[in-house]
Amino acid sequence: MKNMNVEILELIYNGFFGKEHNVNHKSLNTKGLFSAHPHKINYTKDEFIKILEMGDVNVQNIIID
Repeated sequence: MKNMNVEILELIYNGFFGKEHNVNHKSLNTKGLFSAHPHKINYTKDEFIKILEMGDVNVQNIIID
């Protein structure tokens, strides 16, 4: 479970949200979503949703379990 956070960040930095929908370290840090080394961050469901919304993703179309 710990490595899932690293995978999420890799998707963000590799253009997962598409052109002009980048979510970078600065924007994550500003919103309090990148306060430590990635291996030490455990995102809640709400925080994960915030990251998706920052990438202009329609969260209603995504199943989050």
